[in-house]
Amino acid sequence: MKSESQFRKQRLVHDATIAREYLEGQVKSQSSTFRDFPRGACGNSVDLFGTWLIESGMAGVEYVLGQRNKESHAWLEVGDFAIDITSDQFIDGLGPVYVGPVNAFHDSFIDQERCTPALSLALADVYFRMKKVLGGHRDT
Repeated sequence: MKSESQFRKQRLVHDATIAREYLEGQVKSQSSTFRDFPRGACGNSVDLFGTWLIESGMAGVEYVLGQRNKESHAWLEVGDFAIDITSDQFIDGLGPVYVGPVNAFHDSFIDQERCTPALSLALADVYFRMKKVLGGHRDT
């Protein structure tokens, strides 16, 4: 029988993969915000996916922003898990979807700030389209 932590990780991996695929395919071709996805899209991606997680009942979702070598990077943290769907914009990134413990890659971003993910009005249409896609995959 799976523990609650294993179930949570499985859900996060599933949803993060769907969100990443959506952002790669749909948004990349429709929005200048995501034109160079994943490069430069981490903050908006975190707000979109983090809002989805919160609205779907996930507690303790945090937006984390850090700095490294004059570059910034954002990812989510939920409990013991880091969720990163844009780390592959960096040469030492963790691939297109990472759900696991915070590690050396994330720790390399200093001056970390944390907040709750939030949508800007500019992302509302993108979010509602992504929400439909994620909701349609909830039971798979």
